[in-house]
Amino acid sequence: MLNTQKKQATFKLSAIDQSVFCDFDRNSIWPASGAWGKQGWTIFDLTALTAEMLIDALTLSYCNVASKNLSEKYKA
Repeated sequence: MLNTQKKQATFKLSAIDQSVFCDFDRNSIWPASGAWGKQGWTIFDLTALTAEMLIDALTLSYCNVASKNLSEKYKA
């Protein structure tokens, strides 16, 4: 989900990926509030992060929700 007014993007990550991203920069990346965050929904401040990091988050999010045959070519 993209929020252009707040300049934020929200991605669905695994618990491990969410933890890694949040540990990198808690001021720019944080779990969504409540049950959404516990399910992996993670908010990214688009003004504070590199394009590379956002691409990594988008790719992981896609691989997390896409079917196996669609996501296989993007997995590292």
